[in-house]
Amino acid sequence: MLTCELPERQLATALTANDFQPFTERTITTPDAYRAELAKVRAQGWSEDSAEHEDFINCVAAPIRDSAGRIIAAASVSVPDVILSRDEVHDLLPALQQTTAAIAADWASTTERT
Repeated sequence: MLTCELPERQLATALTANDFQPFTERTITTPDAYRAELAKVRAQGWSEDSAEHEDFINCVAAPIRDSAGRIIAAASVSVPDVILSRDEVHDLLPALQQTTAAIAADWASTTERT
């Protein structure tokens, strides 16, 4: 999520620094696959980790943006699949996105006062 809108130069540096070590059979293991995933994240406005790092964890994340629309942080929900399935974690997205929008609004009002 945090890297999906990086300028190309910073993204290239980040990709070079990543060894793309696989943790599970779903781990993204190439720069091209990572770029494709970032494009998907930009288009849908949220990201997920579906057993990519640990084969029993599902996670969704949503950006927190500043008043200029730049991603300054992200919030996520990670849940073991024995508690919630991938689809059930996706069902948490609206509440997560409402929360990140509220955080962004609070951030904007705080920075305007300083």
